[in-house]
Amino acid sequence: RPTRMLRLRALPVRFAAVARQAMSSRIAPAPTVVLDAAEQPPVATVIWMHGLGDEGASFVDMFDFLGQRVPNLRVVLPNAPQQPVTANGGFVMPAWYDIRSLDDRNDSVEKWEAGVDAEGIAESVARIQQLAVEESERASLPIFFGGFSQGGAMALEAGLRLPSDVVSGVISFSGY
Repeated sequence: RPTRMLRLRALPVRFAAVARQAMSSRIAPAPTVVLDAAEQPPVATVIWMHGLGDEGASFVDMFDFLGQRVPNLRVVLPNAPQQPVTANGGFVMPAWYDIRSLDDRNDSVEKWEAGVDAEGIAESVARIQQLAVEESERASLPIFFGGFSQGGAMALEAGLRLPSDVVSGVISFSGY
């Protein structure tokens, strides 16, 4: 089965400029989506991170459904910055950090560490933790970090580095 690879020159003109800009830096993320408890004050806040190539708004339906069972949640759905993802041929997409290789069978710690985007992870962790600080200043509610796939990895990385008086729990769906 042949593999198709998108190249920058194959992109429509309006997307090519965005792709070129992202090749040199991360593009600011889309605005954060916030779902507030409808009828009563919230009892907890969930900060939920989407997976690679997705956006926070994709999880609105999930939290609307969950809101039928737990109606008093405040949900914060941040968006990752747009950036080229090496493992996807450099294609620009929402990503919390670059995935440089899909090969997890590296034969040494040095090779594994060379493939990790430590700077991108640190930037995203700082941004997510800042959201938690802002939420804790806004209201004294339990805060939970959660996410799916790459967002689940970010929830674990950011949530487990904060004291338990800031983050009450961490939820990861298909995370790593």
